[in-house]
Amino acid sequence: MQGSVVDLPFESGRFSKVFSVSTFHDWEDRTVGLAEVRRVLCDGGLLVICLRRMPRRRFPWSAPGLSETKLVEDQRLIAEHGFREVRQIADRRGRSVCLTAKR
Repeated sequence: MQGSVVDLPFESGRFSKVFSVSTFHDWEDRTVGLAEVRRVLCDGGLLVICLRRMPRRRFPWSAPGLSETKLVEDQRLIAEHGFREVRQIADRRGRSVCLTAKR
């Protein structure tokens, strides 16, 4: 199925988990997208958004990644849209982070 995060083609409460990898900052409208994700999640459902962190040393071939400030702003945005227990979980090397939240 193809669709857009701003108009998910599923009934409310359909899923227990929603997972996004490296796309959150490319969503057409993150505010509408988060509302749609919240709509399709059941009570207690889990949202996981995986993102690339800004590397300590920049290399010309590496993706820019997100600063800690931007990640905190993303956490705040998610919480403002009705999600709870919003957390950051980083990989061991610190190259990526997952923002997790419950509906």
